[in-house]
Amino acid sequence: MKPEKIDDPHPLMLTPVLEVLFKHCDFKTLKTVRNVCKVWLTESSLAFNRSSLINFFNMYPDTYLAIIKSIKDGSTFLPINVALTLSPYGESDSYRNVCPWHVCEEYIFPFGVSIESLKFYAWDSVSGRLNAALFGQILLTPCRLKSLDISLVPKVVSRCPLFPRPWNLQPPLRFLTTLVMYGKLECTREFLHNFLSAMPNVNNITVNCCSINFLDMFTSALYEIGLRNVRHLKLNFVQVFNDSHMAQIEKANLQLKTLHVAQRSVIRKFHAYEHLLAQVAPTLEDAKLTCCTRPTNHEQYITIPIMPKLKVLRLQCWGILGLWNFEFINFMPSLETLVMERRGLFAPILHPPDQWHCFTEENEIKLHEKLKNLTLPSIPLLFLHENSLRHILLRFSFLNKLTLSANDVCLECVFTCSPQLEELTIAEYSRITDDGITGLVSGFQQLDETGSGESSTYDCNVKAGLTALQKLKKLEIDGFWGKVTDFSIKHGICHLPKLESVMLRGCKISDWSIRALSSIQLTVVGHDSLHTFEPEPMDEPIYL
Repeated sequence: MKPEKIDDPHPLMLTPVLEVLFKHCDFKTLKTVRNVCKVWLTESSLAFNRSSLINFFNMYPDTYLAIIKSIKDGSTFLPINVALTLSPYGESDSYRNVCPWHVCEEYIFPFGVSIESLKFYAWDSVSGRLNAALFGQILLTPCRLKSLDISLVPKVVSRCPLFPRPWNLQPPLRFLTTLVMYGKLECTREFLHNFLSAMPNVNNITVNCCSINFLDMFTSALYEIGLRNVRHLKLNFVQVFNDSHMAQIEKANLQLKTLHVAQRSVIRKFHAYEHLLAQVAPTLEDAKLTCCTRPTNHEQYITIPIMPKLKVLRLQCWGILGLWNFEFINFMPSLETLVMERRGLFAPILHPPDQWHCFTEENEIKLHEKLKNLTLPSIPLLFLHENSLRHILLRFSFLNKLTLSANDVCLECVFTCSPQLEELTIAEYSRITDDGITGLVSGFQQLDETGSGESSTYDCNVKAGLTALQKLKKLEIDGFWGKVTDFSIKHGICHLPKLESVMLRGCKISDWSIRALSSIQLTVVGHDSLHTFEPEPMDEPIYL
């Protein structure tokens, strides 16, 4: 529906809330889902005038009409959920994607705009301290805040108006469900205890860059407060995760569905991991574990219990020693996604539980059929021997999604061993060329480019390789060396029958490739820019 031209003699009267929303709104990042408009406030220099309203109406007519209707009805809360990123800084090129605090104080809270998501951006020794008065005002405002991110705030003022407990009314953050924190937050134990107790319904907690002292305070607070609703716990870049931390989490008796423990240093004791996994094994659905030991000690074992509901497993520090040993999948009967991250070259052997005898060879084959998504480490040197990769792909021949760093030899294994692939990502550090993309498959002949009728070895292998992936819908290529050119597009990618989306990063392609792939969504990432080309309406793709 095309909007009518707005030139009425009576100008539209806007409330101060709408004025600041339009004034500080970046239309490029504005997204609308029916009548709910999530606005990312910025310090852009967009002028507030009639043309801005017309542009807004052209792009988001449903939201525009909903706003006008709410004004006429005199609604207290506008049908707008604002995602705010606050910063103590004013207008600056370095912080133009954040909203200064004074805008929030002057325009947002006094008029009762509903806030769903709030993120504080403050990262230096001068302005890095969280504004206590503003923070207290946020807690007092009936904004029904659901997500709070203070992961970029190194210091917190403990003298907040609402701290310490008790509160006269209900906890101020009783609607909060998601919390993201900085793991080296400079605060007192009392502040952290009272802060977490203000959110009794939080079920998703992420702590980044955990120091030892903060982890001590955080794990003890989990137990003392009794946050029984926490189902997703992510501890990223932990310095040391020891038995005392484990004991506190065990006492909290959390029924976790997600557990991420990503540790920076080498693990010397595995008892904490074993006890933690044993406790959460019945309910765990998503796990990220650090399994690392010293290269000089290869006899370490980690006993992992049966996890009947585990669907996603991410392993860090997984390398040469345990890479091809996939027996642990047999006691994860629901596993669908396995991500093996590159964080080291050696890993301990996963020791099967006592119930290992209940798995027969027939059950093992059925379990392997359930794994649909596999991500292998970004270490090309590990895959120079194609037999190792071939062994993995043949074992998991029902994969729908595969991510790996590869060379040309590895891609040949992918083309021949994974016929069910729907998504293929050739990740960074890949050493691939046109030979690898087009597929080195022998026994196929066609006319060369000159049309002489002679057999061309370079051209004849082209089509057969990629056409083996008849179900491929999404392809992402990171041409690390820049040796992927128009040749791969012409003789390989254009012949994939069900391809819907292609992303090319660091590839040397011309306008010809863009025209040839005009029937699908194409994203080209160069060194300095990102271009996305939507499909053009046409009967069939162009083959030149």
